[in-house]
Order: sequence, then structure tokens, then C-alpha cells
Amino acid sequence: MGGDSAAVYSVLHHDYRRAAELFKQLIIQPHRVDVLPLSTYYGTQLLYYILHGSPDIGLELLDLLLSAEDEEHRLLGAFHLYREAYYSDAFVTRVKTLANGSDQHRMLIANAASTHLPHAAYMAKAEQQLANFFNDPIKEIRTEAAECFRGIWNEGLEPYRALIHAFILSKAFEEDNFSFFHLLKESHESTTEEVILAAERVLDLAEQPDDDSSPSGRRREMHSLDDLLLKEYTATEDHPELRKRILNILDRMLILGLYGTDKVFQEHERL
Repeated sequence: MGGDSAAVYSVLHHDYRRAAELFKQLIIQPHRVDVLPLSTYYGTQLLYYILHGSPDIGLELLDLLLSAEDEEHRLLGAFHLYREAYYSDAFVTRVKTLANGSDQHRMLIANAASTHLPHAAYMAKAEQQLANFFNDPIKEIRTEAAECFRGIWNEGLEPYRALIHAFILSKAFEEDNFSFFHLLKESHESTTEEVILAAERVLDLAEQPDDDSSPSGRRREMHSLDDLLLKEYTATEDHPELRKRILNILDRMLILGLYGTDKVFQEHERL
């Protein structure tokens, strides 16, 4: 079955329409409908391209998935639908009627929003959904949403600052912030406000009595912030209010016995 889909996929490089027609014939046969080819690796890739290159056939095949008897195929159809809704109005109404609030559907939407954030035609919608998923009751969904920052490592920060601030204040920040801190470290734009907010939030968590948010449990985050705080301290020479906030952060770090203050104090003495 996968071999048949792979053969059709090879046609795709030469003739989109012909590939779409062949794939449709593979699925809609004279005496039965077989949606299994749509669930193979090449079948999943084919439907993506057919939805864009031959949408009439693509929508027909997508409807077969969405109305399939087994849930696995219906979820695969939802996966395609949620992705396409970030690019075309034609899918938005369908999403509203399909999304049922279940954990599985929220995970699919979180995945689509996270993966397609920098490319989506409707980026604001993706940002709104991600901001909600940062505080989802299911940890795995929060984790999926937090991965959105991996997709913008090479993008400009300006369009995403509101989303970044929402993340810092969210439950997801407490658990899955590796991609976020990597984004701050690699950025060539100003991150002063974001670094200060993140450091203040980490310290707020470290000062809570909960064992999971103890100072020792937050050492990794403060280690990530070490060089960032040094960079921003140097950059705030002409911004006394921001520098004061950084010095307050260092005072709190010293009280908690957290690593990372020496470099900044040395820089402070040098200046």
C-alpha cells in the first residue's frame, strides 16, 4: 500500500494534476473506498500537496478521512484540516464545527499552531491559540505549544514579543523553556525586557515553597540567564531603570544562593 503511494508521489514532481487523479483512483475504487493509502508516509505528503495543487480532489479525499469509520483516520483528517486553516478561509468554518475540545484535538491544534506559526497566513490566530495552550490543563499540550519558539529561532522577534511575554507568565514557562531561552541567546535584536521579565519570573518561582520551584530546581534556568543578564547589563548603561531591575535580580539571586552573579558584579565594578 505504501509502495503504491510512493509511486504516485514520484509522479507529483512532474504533473500535480495527474498525481492527484492517480491517488484518487487508488483510494476511490469501483466497488469500495480504501482510505489506508492516505495514512502512509507518502500518502500524508501527497494529500498536503494535492490540497494546494488540486484542491477539488484534495478536499474530496480529506472528507473521506474526516468521515472514516475509525478514529485514527478521522484524527489524521483533523491534522490536515487544522494545518490548512492557518492558510485558507475555506477551512476555518470546518475547523469550528470539528474541534470538539478533546485532548487529542487540542494536541493537534497546538501542534499545527506551533509548527506553522512563522509561516501562517493567519499568524494572529496561531498566536492566540498558543497563548491559551501555554496554560492548558494537560502538560503534554503545554509542552507542544512551547515548542513554537523553536520555529522562530531564525526569525525577527518583533512580531512575537506579545506571545513571548504571555509565555513568560504561563504555566508552560515553568516546565518547558529550553527553546525559549535558546531563542533569547541566539537573537540579534534587543531582548532586554524579555530577559528581565524571564529572570524575575524564575526568581518568583524559586522563592515559592513548592519543592518543584525551589532555588535548586531553578538553577538550570538561571544558568541559561547568566550570560544574558551580563549582556543586558552592559546594554543598559544609558537606561538606569532597566539596570536597576537587573541589579535587583542579582540581589535576589545572592539571597537564594543562585549561580550567575559574579560576572555581572565584575562588569559593574569595571564600569
